[in-house]
Order: sequence, then structure tokens, then C-alpha cells
Amino acid sequence: MSGPDELPVAETGRGTLDAALYNRFLSSRTLQPATAELAKLGMLVEDDAGVNRATVAGVLLATERPDRHIPGAAIEAVRYRGNVLGKASQLDATTIVGPVDRQIREAVLFSRRNTRVAARKAPGRVETPQFSPRAVFEAIVNAVVHRDYSLDGARIRMFIFDDRLELYSPGALAPNESCVFSTCSGSPRCLSTRCHSKPVDRAPRARPKPNARGSFHHPRLPRAAAGR
Repeated sequence: MSGPDELPVAETGRGTLDAALYNRFLSSRTLQPATAELAKLGMLVEDDAGVNRATVAGVLLATERPDRHIPGAAIEAVRYRGNVLGKASQLDATTIVGPVDRQIREAVLFSRRNTRVAARKAPGRVETPQFSPRAVFEAIVNAVVHRDYSLDGARIRMFIFDDRLELYSPGALAPNESCVFSTCSGSPRCLSTRCHSKPVDRAPRARPKPNARGSFHHPRLPRAAAGR
């Protein structure tokens, strides 16, 4: 039985997948045609009509713009001045698109670019980032892994304030999962992290049902896809 990452995505085909991206996952020693290898990797599958379709994993890992096939497959990142949303002005903002592994890397770089690094001599120069790079990386990966792409157009959102980083993922485990990283008492070495369910400013739309061929127009990203 196929997992959610191997569901076909409607109106796609072998040509939807970018060879420069999927070749990263193919063995250089195989003698099988690429179509067979892609099927073995779960990036290509035949639908009920016998037509090869790109899977959820294929679209997310081997297309330059997954959001064109799965609306919302992007990360919205904003750096605000101040600590209160609505009262703070934007200092930096971007919409991160591309294969999900690239989205993760660029989201991590955005957080590094927009958070503080403290330095001290002990006896050499020691730099301490405002937030643990490993914790932020793992939170972004989890946001991508748990993100429910059946919520039409809902993106992962990363908001950075002077005192905290907030990460929201339209997730499968809760209506909207979030993680908040915050500094306390102004010390970059004092880090508080909490993850919980928090409502956002829009109600999620109903999850679409599969069509007659078993394809989802807006499929959900399974947890296994990010680990391929």
C-alpha cells in the first residue's frame, strides 16, 4: 500500500520532474531507465488510467516551483522591528520557493541573517547566536515534514522579532502547529523554546477529496518525504 508521499499529483507527468533535480537521487551504477528508477524512489507512479504522474514527493523534491502544482508549498519569512506584530515594521521579507530541501536551507539562512550574534573573549573570540542553529534547523525541518498541503494555499510562516522567532506550520497533528524561540532578560544565551497549537488569522479550508483516479489536487506532504 502506497504512503501519502506516493500519491499522484493531478495534471503532472514525467516531464514535470526536473532531471537536474531528480538525478541527485538516482544511482550512477544503475542500468534501468530513469522512469523505472523514479518509480522505485516513489517520485513517479501510474494512476488508475495507467498514466505516469509525479507523486507528492516527486513534485516537492524534483521541481523548481512545487507551489505551481501544490499551492502553498512555500515558506513566508518576515523580519520585524520590535516585538509586537501589527506595531512592528518589516525589515526584511521574502517568499521562499523551490525544492523543499532548498527551502529549508534558505529559511535557515534567512534566520541567521536576521538574528543577533553575541561575541565575547574567553580567551579567544567566542560567538553565541541569539537562537540555537540546530534547534532552529530542526524546527524548520519539522514544519516542512508536518505541513499539511491539503490546506489550499496555506504556507509555512516564519516571523522574527527582536526577542523571538515564531514558526507556524499548517500541520496534520493540530490545526496550526507553532514553535516560538525567545530570549529572556536580553541574554542571547538564555533561550526558551515552546511548541504548541495556535490559531492563525485565517480558517483552514476543507481538505479536498481524491478524484475518480485517486489523485489529490492539493496533496499533503507526508513525514517521510523530507527524509528521502
